[in-house]
Amino acid sequence: MAATAVLAMILNAFKFAKKVIAFYKSMPDKNEALIPWLDEVDASLAKSEDRLAAYNPEKI
Repeated sequence: MAATAVLAMILNAFKFAKKVIAFYKSMPDKNEALIPWLDEVDASLAKSEDRLAAYNPEKI
């Protein structure tokens, strides 16, 4: 039960981080030098999110 709650909190944090990245990219006065780095972070978050979503804590 606790593992499921922790997993949900982590997934929600990833979703929030992705929203922050999308918001920053949509800003008109963004630092263009950060965009490639943010793209890498976004891709890494998506990959980790997929792995965590497939994880079943009840198998423990």
